[in-house]
Amino acid sequence: MCKEYGTELLGSLPLDIASASRRTRASRPWSPTRTGRAAEIYRAIGRRLAVKIAESARDMTSKFPNIVVSKNT
Repeated sequence: MCKEYGTELLGSLPLDIASASRRTRASRPWSPTRTGRAAEIYRAIGRRLAVKIAESARDMTSKFPNIVVSKNT
């Protein structure tokens, strides 16, 4: 799929039936801030995504007007 869309894979998550069944029993949804292997993978993907966004940053200063503050006398 990544080749089809011209992008790279930032990570993949294992299918974990045990955590899925725990999530349905719990009153609150699973959170990636919890500990465990899946949480580590979510954090790693988040870091890779942040790096990719930072690397693709463009200079947009020419799109905004110049603001000049002057003292009229």
